[in-house]
Amino acid sequence: MLAFWTARLGEDEHTARNACHDGPGDWTTDDSYAVSVVGLPPGADVFSRAVAFNEGSPSEEQAAHIARHDPSRVLRDVAAARRRLARIDEAIGAGHDSYDLASALLPLEVAAYDNHPDYKEAWRP
Repeated sequence: MLAFWTARLGEDEHTARNACHDGPGDWTTDDSYAVSVVGLPPGADVFSRAVAFNEGSPSEEQAAHIARHDPSRVLRDVAAARRRLARIDEAIGAGHDSYDLASALLPLEVAAYDNHPDYKEAWRP
């Protein structure tokens, strides 16, 4: 499971970095429910700032979700998950009382990826 989780975090990081297009990974939404990149230079055209136009979609709720789960947040989540993974790996490697806790937590961490083809049903918490 540790290798599976490590690989999924790598995929998440790769996807988030590619979504940034070498610019800021912070996104926002506006009254029209379009989603755009925050912090680009003032002269940047609308097409370089736009993530999702409102052409009947996304809805207000979808736009808020897209902006909230922007690449910057994904990268912060990946960094935090890697720290948790390292602690769990340490506990498993140490083979002491914390092993039981680490073994209990690991399936909960990888459950977010249960739609991935490499996810094993036996891991389901």
